[in-house]
This record gives sequence, structure tokens and C-alpha cells, in this order.
Amino acid sequence: MQLVLERCTIRPWRLDDAESLARHANNRKIWLAVRDLFPHPYTIQGAHEFLQRTISEGLAMKFCIEIDGVAVGGIGVHPGEDVHRHTATMGYWLGEEFWGRGVMTEAVTAVTDFCFEIFFAPPNLCGGLCEQSSIRTRA
Repeated sequence: MQLVLERCTIRPWRLDDAESLARHANNRKIWLAVRDLFPHPYTIQGAHEFLQRTISEGLAMKFCIEIDGVAVGGIGVHPGEDVHRHTATMGYWLGEEFWGRGVMTEAVTAVTDFCFEIFFAPPNLCGGLCEQSSIRTRA
């Protein structure tokens, strides 16, 4: 899947994204806003491990957010199971230098539309860089 949007492109992760992934993801502000699986510090080794695991999963719904040919964020959709099989959860993050430009609004909207086509259900938005202090607080 590749979605070419006005502000960014949503595409599958590639092994050559490791350096940019580590550079943009290694940010405490991002770490504070996402789920516990997201490491901090985000090292180049961690980036390589994530990319190898994600790419080997094949049909995984984890995508790169690319701006000007560079991986600057991520967005993923996780389909529900059992009684939640008609739902999906979305997690996302974006490099701090791109905040406030409408990139994530555009990306979430496009991926949500994609989810409707695939799952016939909207994702339950979670994670991401918005004021969601009720999700988790880290010191």
C-alpha cells in the first residue's frame, strides 16, 4: 500500500529507513505520547530490529510516513480480534520538526479511509501526539 498525499506519503517501511527512523524516533516527547512498546532511547540497532521484524511480517499494517523522500514518522493499524473483529486500533507518531504542519491530520484521515475499505470499520485512535494524558503518564 502506498498513499501519496499532499504533505506526505504513506508507504511500507524499508530497511534503508533505519537511520532516519532512529533520528526522528529518538525523542522523549514522542516516547511519552505512545505505547510502551516504543523504546527510548531509540537506537539505530532498535530501528534495524523493528524494520526487520516489520518487513518479515509481510502483510503487517505498519507504515512509514515519508516527507521529501525521508522516513519521518510511523502509522500502524491493528485489526481487532474475536468480538472486536469489526474494529481496528491505530497508533502513530511523527518527528517533532514536522509537528504543526497538518501532516498527521492528513495521514490519519487517509489511513482511516483505507481502513474503511479493508475492515469496514473505523480505527479507534490511540497513541499519537495529542493531549492524551489519560492514556499514560511517564516521569
